[in-house]
Amino acid sequence: MIQALVFTDLDGTLLDDRYDLSGAAAAMDRVTELGALVVPVSSKTCAEMTLLREQQRVPTPFIFENGAGIDWGEHQQWGAGWVETPFGVHLQGSSYPDLCEHLVRLRHQLGLNFRGFNELSEKKISELTKLSLQGAHLAKQRLASEPLIGLNTEESVAALERELSERGLLLQKGGRFYTATSRRQKSDAVAEIVALLQGQTSSRMSVIVCGDGPNDLSMLSLGDTAMLFSCSAMHVSEPAAHFEMKNYLSDTPTVRRLVKVSGAGHEAWSRALIEELSP
Repeated sequence: MIQALVFTDLDGTLLDDRYDLSGAAAAMDRVTELGALVVPVSSKTCAEMTLLREQQRVPTPFIFENGAGIDWGEHQQWGAGWVETPFGVHLQGSSYPDLCEHLVRLRHQLGLNFRGFNELSEKKISELTKLSLQGAHLAKQRLASEPLIGLNTEESVAALERELSERGLLLQKGGRFYTATSRRQKSDAVAEIVALLQGQTSSRMSVIVCGDGPNDLSMLSLGDTAMLFSCSAMHVSEPAAHFEMKNYLSDTPTVRRLVKVSGAGHEAWSRALIEELSP
C-alpha cells in the first residue's frame, strides 16, 4: 500500500550537473521501497523522460512538458492491484502543430524575431542546451509545448505573453528559455494524480513535493510537505527567489511542513526523502 505521493522536479532537484539517470532511478527505487510513489515532474519531453523510466526497477508515471501531459506507463507494478489508473500518454490543451502555427502567426503580427525548437536543427539545440546530439533529438520530440529563443526584451516577452493569454495559452520562464504551452501547469497535473489516487482509498496519503525554482512554486504549494532544494553552497547568500518562495510557502495553509535542502542530485534528494519518510 502506498503511504505517500512524492512529486519531484528533475533539473536542480533530483538531477544535478552530472545528469546521472542511473543514480536518479536507483534513488527513486529506494524511496519506492519505503512505501512512496515517486512521480517525476519536468519541462522535459516524454521521450527524454522515458530514458529515466527505463532505468527504474519499478517504473512509475511521470509528468512531462510542464504539466501538459502525463505518461502513466503500460504496466502499473507500483499499483499492485491496489488502484485502477489510466494507461499510456494523456495530453491536455493545444496540439503541438497548432501551437507552432499560433506562434508563427503571432511572430509576424507582433514583428518579433523569436524562433521555436521546431525551427532549429539538432546541432543548434545541442549548442544552446549543452545536450548531446541524441539529447537534442529527444528534446525536439515535443507534444504540447515549444521553447523559444530570441525573446530578448521585456517588451517582447510582455507582448507575446498578452497575445498567448488571449488565446488560452501560457508563456512560462524556465531555466534557459521561455516556453509557450497550454494554461495547464505542473500543479494541474499533480492535482489530477493526487485526486485520482486519493479517491480510491479511505486512507489519506501524505503528499511531498520537491522543487528548486519559481516554476515549481505552484506544485510545491500542493504538498503537505514542500522540499525546497538549492544548489548553492552553504556559505553563499540565499538567492532572492528562494527567499520569496520560502515566505510564500510559509504562508500557504496547505503546506504543513517546509524543508530546505542544501544541494541537489540523487544523493541529496534520497537523503532528504529517506529522512522524511522514516518513522
